[in-house]
Amino acid sequence: MHTHSQPPPPARLAALRLASSRLAAPRVPTFQLLICLAWSALAGGCSDSICPDRPPDDFQLSPTGRAVAYVDREIFANVLNWMEAPTTDDPAISFDCLIDYFTARFTSDVDIIFVVMNQSRREFLEQSARKVIANFTASQRFFESGIGSFRRPPIANVGPPRMRSYSFLGVRDGLLAGPSLHEIAHGWSAYLDGPLSLAEQTDQDPISHWGFTSVGGVLGGWDASSLEALGDEQYRVCGPSPREAFAAQGYAHNSVHYAPLELYLMGLLGPEDVPDIQVAIDPVLTTIEGTCVTFQATALETVSIAEIIVANGVRLPSSEDSPKHFDIALIVIAQQSLTEVEWQVYEDAMVCMEATSDCGNLATGIAHDGREVVFQPLTFFEATAGRASLRFAVLQQTADTDQTITTRNDFTR
Repeated sequence: MHTHSQPPPPARLAALRLASSRLAAPRVPTFQLLICLAWSALAGGCSDSICPDRPPDDFQLSPTGRAVAYVDREIFANVLNWMEAPTTDDPAISFDCLIDYFTARFTSDVDIIFVVMNQSRREFLEQSARKVIANFTASQRFFESGIGSFRRPPIANVGPPRMRSYSFLGVRDGLLAGPSLHEIAHGWSAYLDGPLSLAEQTDQDPISHWGFTSVGGVLGGWDASSLEALGDEQYRVCGPSPREAFAAQGYAHNSVHYAPLELYLMGLLGPEDVPDIQVAIDPVLTTIEGTCVTFQATALETVSIAEIIVANGVRLPSSEDSPKHFDIALIVIAQQSLTEVEWQVYEDAMVCMEATSDCGNLATGIAHDGREVVFQPLTFFEATAGRASLRFAVLQQTADTDQTITTRNDFTR
């Protein structure tokens, strides 16, 4: 097992203090940081003229037909290089071009698409110089009103008609262990236009996270019950899960339930069930105490759901009329045909994410102190407290394409 040292406490604290002034302070060791963008600057819009046709054997269906691999050694290497230094530059294939290729070849009107690199977290970290796993969500379109507005222009009009977003996960562990639940939430959150104090938190880098607030959901914030005023503008708070240290920019593991505000924005909870939110004004992180932190703030402002509705409008459709089930497609970027064992990893993760009870699978993650931990991940159904479900779609080749899609039953080992 390859190990990674973490900086000594003074250096780590200094770095966190600096980052917290921008509300981007990671609360985990360097090798588990996430680049979690609420939009994709990579998605610059694709048309037929700049999305060339790919060879017919680039797509390979899984044995169950519930996932498809895009097999291209050069593309895999280029995306891997991009993960070492993520920028707005296109890593040789625009991700929304990949969505275009997929949409042209398969009939599956889904709500969300996951694009996953076929590598384990351990494999990536052992060869990565940067030790940072890149993940992002590109917002395609809103089907609701009252949930805010995009901080940047949405991605080009690609994908199935129902697709609201697609998410990139840098390692395949991300489906089962996380941050898949985190990225799903970005289909609706956090884009609020007000009140001002809350909008200012979500506008910090990395944008569209709850920052120093008591939202306490997958996209950040503290456990509201943990807030302790220490005097002299000092406050102590803890993360919303015993496993998770407080993180302004959200939680990497699928171990945190969606917060009431997140459920409201997803259309799964009425406004009457969203509690008031405490928002720290001008927060600066001062000390770290395990899964808790102490920060300084000039004040704590209380924001009510009524104020959120005044600033953003009524959420329509309401929680009574909004969708409660979501269909997902899975695209795997691979450098070679997947083995039976690799396909089974994805199938197990999909079954677990779909489950309406404890799926029984265990996941491996990284604790706040750098230890590797094994934990029971939440399913989407559990994370929403039974309010919604998801399903990975069975993919069908389009009838009007002359492309031949290979179904991988002749596994290589």
